[in-house]
Amino acid sequence: MKTILWTTLTLAAFSILSMMMSSVAAANEYTCTIRSGRQDVYVVVTDMDRDGNPMRRRGELFQGVMKAGESQKLKSTFGKLRYSYRLYNQSRSQGRIASDCRGNTIQLP
Repeated sequence: MKTILWTTLTLAAFSILSMMMSSVAAANEYTCTIRSGRQDVYVVVTDMDRDGNPMRRRGELFQGVMKAGESQKLKSTFGKLRYSYRLYNQSRSQGRIASDCRGNTIQLP
């Protein structure tokens, strides 16, 4: 009886740990980097769901000024994001550009 109980508990613990490890591995797949170019740039990055809609709860991944040559690491839930940017010395912004987030680097001007 004790052997069956220990075997069951060991299998249950192993199952739980393997599920936790697979979810961590899946989350690591959806990381990317956004890098500014030669000028300072104001950036807004939004996480997207599977259907391409903005995430409601955790939508905004990054918002702020990136200095020239600076990089920002991003982690997306489903591997899709949308970003808009404005060069710091200009008033017009470039917006709603869709991109994948799967280990790639998004280069801004």
